[in-house]
Order: sequence, then structure tokens, then C-alpha cells
Amino acid sequence: MALREGGAESDGGVDGGALVDLVERHGRVVAQSDLSVIAYPPFSGPELLTLDLCASREALSQTARYRLTRSAFARARDFGWDAAEVARRLERLIGAGAANGTGEMGGAGDATGATGALPGSVRVTLSDWERLASRLRLEQGATLLELTAPEALDALLADRASATWGVRRLTATVASISPEAAPRVRAWLLRHGLLPAVSEEASAAVKPPAESAESEG
Repeated sequence: MALREGGAESDGGVDGGALVDLVERHGRVVAQSDLSVIAYPPFSGPELLTLDLCASREALSQTARYRLTRSAFARARDFGWDAAEVARRLERLIGAGAANGTGEMGGAGDATGATGALPGSVRVTLSDWERLASRLRLEQGATLLELTAPEALDALLADRASATWGVRRLTATVASISPEAAPRVRAWLLRHGLLPAVSEEASAAVKPPAESAESEG
């Protein structure tokens, strides 16, 4: 059902009256360079949903106070929003709020399409979080190698044989390796006088090859 100007109802525009879109408008939204976001009443459902998805709520009373945080940005990414999308939605809130509150950015008809400026430092921070998030990956079944001295890991990485073992340095003394390469890494450590201790989680990865196990039986 739509509303016709003048308040009369129209079930399909039969009487040809001008139809008015029902838009849930909200008050002014201000984003500051310290990553804080303040929303002024009246509040709207879509406005609070957007802010709850990409920022951490700090207070909701006379005003709604939020802060852009890395954890909140991760939540937005899980929802499918990248840094550019978060910035676009925030600017749309800022612009629509300014239009509804002051009328400086156009009349009621174009308020939903208005955009406002987001501080440059906020854009930079969102882009930095995007880059950091793209570097982080959670891998199941990864095999980790932990050594007591950085020099031992240096020597392993310098050995040309390790090029096929999928060794990736994570810290000075920790690296990830391909699970199937674990027996060869273990043999390398033994040859260099290092006695490896195998954790319960990684024991399956360092079992002898299947043919050796069968021959023992």
C-alpha cells in the first residue's frame, strides 16, 4: 500500500495521485577523525543496523555513540562489506542525516542518495585494516615447527632441500611446514643434532610412510 499526497490511500494508483516513498529518516550522523561516530535522534532501524555492523556501540541514550574498531570491521567483512563499502555506507548516513537535519544537501526527495565526507584518516584506517585482514588466514590441519633458537630455523631455511617442504617462517623460531614434509623435517633435525618432540596434534603428520608401517606388521 502506498500513500497519496494529501493522505488518501491508493491500492494501486487507480486515481492517479502522486505517490510518496515511505523512507525511514534519521538524524544527523557525525564521523570524527578519532574513529568515533555520533548519531543524533531521531534514530532509524537501517541506520542503527549499519552502525552496529561496522562499529562498536559505546552508548545509546540521547545520542547513539559508536567507535570504529578493528574487531567491528572484521564483523562487517564477515557480512560481506569491504573497506570501500563500509566507507560508502557511512558517508551515505552522514549525507542523509545532514540533508534531513539542515536541508543543505537537497530536499526530502534526494536525501536517501546524498553522501557526506568521511575524514581522510578514517578512510586510511579502514584501508589498513583491510590490508591486514587480507593477510590473515586460518588454516586447518597446519603443521607447526617450533625451535629453541632462531639460528636453527635460519639453517633450515638456508638448506636447498627445504625448498620443497613448504616452510614459511612465522616468527623468529616458529615456521609452518607442509604436513607431508614433516618426516623429512624431522630427519633433518636429527641429522643436525636436534631431537624433535612431536605434539599429540602433529603425531599423525610425522608417522612413517605407509609401506614402512606395513612391513613391520
